[in-house]
Amino acid sequence: MEAIRTAADAAGLAPDDYVEVLSESLRAASRITDACMEISGGLLEDATYVLDEVTDHVRLGDGPDSLPTLVRSLLARMETAK
Repeated sequence: MEAIRTAADAAGLAPDDYVEVLSESLRAASRITDACMEISGGLLEDATYVLDEVTDHVRLGDGPDSLPTLVRSLLARMETAK
């Protein structure tokens, strides 16, 4: 409790308000983490598909018709890991 009171005082909040704000921020962080994991999983699935199925149809270099840098980077890492 002392740590909560100290942190609340440093934030200029009442202890109850501090705990409420802290719990809301933890819930928001969890939602952001879940969304990032979903995006990451989708990128990995897409990269695996590109790597396994369509590498002869996709331009891996730079240019307007090539894959985005993020996807190329992920593909390169996956190739290195094999």
